[in-house]
Amino acid sequence: MVNKITLLLCDTYPGLLPESIPSHESMFYDLFRPVNPDLTFDICRVMDGELPERFESGTLYIIPGSNNAAYDDLPWIITLQDWIREAAARKVPLVVNHHDQVLQLPEGATPLATSDFCRYEGFRIGKHILTFQGHPEFTVDYERHLILNHSENEDDAVKQRALETLKAMRPQGNVVAEFLMGFFA
Repeated sequence: MVNKITLLLCDTYPGLLPESIPSHESMFYDLFRPVNPDLTFDICRVMDGELPERFESGTLYIIPGSNNAAYDDLPWIITLQDWIREAAARKVPLVVNHHDQVLQLPEGATPLATSDFCRYEGFRIGKHILTFQGHPEFTVDYERHLILNHSENEDDAVKQRALETLKAMRPQGNVVAEFLMGFFA
């Protein structure tokens, strides 16, 4: 049973969050606390060289992504890749949100989600690793903020369609949080 979540932050997204969201990690508190109010959280700022000192039972490790690419030649990314390999070998419960498209599944992976844009939007390895491109911690208000304030390179028609989609959207973060807690139970 998961009683703790350790977030391995790879970015804090400076200047991207609205005033109503104090930090990137606070979005995860808001996502998971309704599912289990007794959860505790640890934060490791991986981009600053912090990683968990040991693997703890009852802990779900979440890597929520970054503006950097998974294959950028940065020391902290190389160190994180080594940590992920060790976590995988030990069958540590791990969730990875990835921005990069997965073009080939790793050995032993089972695809879970696909789209016209990305063949492998999500996959799992056994019952210990789950990856996907979506961000269940994003709320409709945050998505709206991103569209209105951080999409200056997008065509206005595209932004308008995105805003219309948000009006009809039923947030699924709570469903994903419940699924994750059950997947790793």
